[in-house]
Amino acid sequence: MTENAKKLETILSEHFEPLINKHGNNHEAVNWGSQYSQRLRFEVLLEPFLSLNKRVSILDVGCGIGHMLDFLIESEIEFDYHGIDAVERMIDQARLNHPIYKNLFENSSLESVEINKHDVVVASGIFFLACDKERMKELITRLFSLCKIGIAFNSLSKLAVETEPNEFYADPAEVLDFCLKITPWCRVRHDYLPNDFTVHMFREIV
Repeated sequence: MTENAKKLETILSEHFEPLINKHGNNHEAVNWGSQYSQRLRFEVLLEPFLSLNKRVSILDVGCGIGHMLDFLIESEIEFDYHGIDAVERMIDQARLNHPIYKNLFENSSLESVEINKHDVVVASGIFFLACDKERMKELITRLFSLCKIGIAFNSLSKLAVETEPNEFYADPAEVLDFCLKITPWCRVRHDYLPNDFTVHMFREIV
């Protein structure tokens, strides 16, 4: 693990461990404002991939305590899931919450993920803390390098009416412009929550 990865892990651990200890298994443990907004983000992230009418392998980057797996199971869509998170306490809680599926969760950094192992790579909420424009670009590039079909990620929007201190808000137009330099098959959603946007990037037309 690089020094930057260790530093980020420390920042994330210091932020999330108290939340997990306080809130256990609910949305507040992973810093989402409500269960509704968390699940809506999952719907928007996964929509183009769950409608492919084929079994896909999904890498959930920053999986937290496993709420996306819960959503996928409830969707009754065939999939193969793998969740990773840099915070060890997150993975411990995810395994505790999902004893049957505990082997699907791994305490790992994005740097160690094997390229072209997963069809789809999704990342929900990985940019809001300890992030800036350059780091976001690095992470987007890395995420896309890992997929065989496409990726989806979300971010707080610079166009948000209300903002919180110490959180990163990205410009959706700038992000889309950067993504289009990687692949022409992109789309942005800014129509589901007031402070949020989602980007989908594909290897080819889906």
